[in-house]
Amino acid sequence: SSIYIDRAGAETEMDARPSDSLCIAVKTGAKIYVSDQIYDKFEERELFEKKLKSDFYSMFLESINKNELKKA
Repeated sequence: SSIYIDRAGAETEMDARPSDSLCIAVKTGAKIYVSDQIYDKFEERELFEKKLKSDFYSMFLESINKNELKKA
């Protein structure tokens, strides 16, 4: 997977593990793009989207620093 960084109009591409890319996207609120080639491998796009959302939320929860959580 790749991460694209735009700083002052200059775009840089960096290689990254898919899990790291998703984690960075979650933490920064960046858009996540999936190539048609990968997307088309799934017979049921709905299942793919559910799996992606499930993985997204799992990684988000794992990324939370439990020491920073406060009781309401």
